[in-house]
Amino acid sequence: MLKKIDRVMANDIFIDQFTDAHVIFQPYRISDHCPANLKISHSNVSKPRPFKFSNYIVEHTNFLKVVQDWWKMEVFGHPMFQVVKRLRYLKTPIDSNPHSVDIREKESNILRKSNTDVLKEECFLRQKSKVEWLRVGDYLWNTIRSFLGNATPCSAIPNQELLFSKKVRHDKAVAMIANVTAQEIKAAMFNISDIRSPGPDGYSAAFFKSSWDIIGDDVICAIKDFFMTGSFL
Repeated sequence: MLKKIDRVMANDIFIDQFTDAHVIFQPYRISDHCPANLKISHSNVSKPRPFKFSNYIVEHTNFLKVVQDWWKMEVFGHPMFQVVKRLRYLKTPIDSNPHSVDIREKESNILRKSNTDVLKEECFLRQKSKVEWLRVGDYLWNTIRSFLGNATPCSAIPNQELLFSKKVRHDKAVAMIANVTAQEIKAAMFNISDIRSPGPDGYSAAFFKSSWDIIGDDVICAIKDFFMTGSFL
């Protein structure tokens, strides 16, 4: 039995600077270790750092004022386009704010200081999840085999109406296709945890919650527009 024990590790600064770097592992020979060749492109072009909203920014005294000033920017188009465009414009003042830079430096210091604790916690969680998966996995597999059963001949059903013995009441059926309300949209937004990973645009749920009094009406219009048109940017 062989185990892969060879690793090539790099810090965040190296990864950001050499985005095309990769490693080629050669076959092992006398030793159990494999030679590792690190390949770095000579024509390296650094990529811009992707925008990621830090939840600490909402605590800054000028945060809501910056959002309000930039959200007033006149944008023409359907509601969804207006929201996306304003969010894109808003990245500039948020990302260039000195407070944002201070926050990123503090986050880096915290990660460096608590590296050992993070590794310990990660190791514990991995072990716990693995044990839980083995336990639940066996249970699910036995349940699936029990559910599938054995192949037996099946006869045609003479009256297909018997398949739908339980039906939804008319008033409930109408409620299921009713228009989405502003209260439902706000409730859905505020039910999202602040520590969830941000969306593709880099904004977290904490941004929308903290600035809801400013951007909430436009977000609601955009979501309603989505349910009407089916188009989502």
